Amino acid sequence: MFGGYGIFASGKMFGIVNSQGKFFLKADDASRSRFEEWGPIQHGKMPYFSVPGAVLEEDSILKEWAKLAVKIAQK
Repeated sequence: MFGGYGIFASGKMFGIVNSQGKFFLKADDASRSRFEEWGPIQHGKMPYFSVPGAVLEEDSILKEWAKLAVKIAQK
């Protein structure tokens, strides 16, 4: 579907890893600005945004982003 792998929680996809190994998390209209302020790239027209290296290196921020993405996916 998008040339990569889906990451699921409770049967809902909240993240993807594309064919180049780039990690993306799901966003919605309310959370999009949080992602955009870090300068991530949207995965095509899908509501997934790349996770910047600085976030990947900071466990507390990464956990916060992942929990938000799971919550969005479960809506």
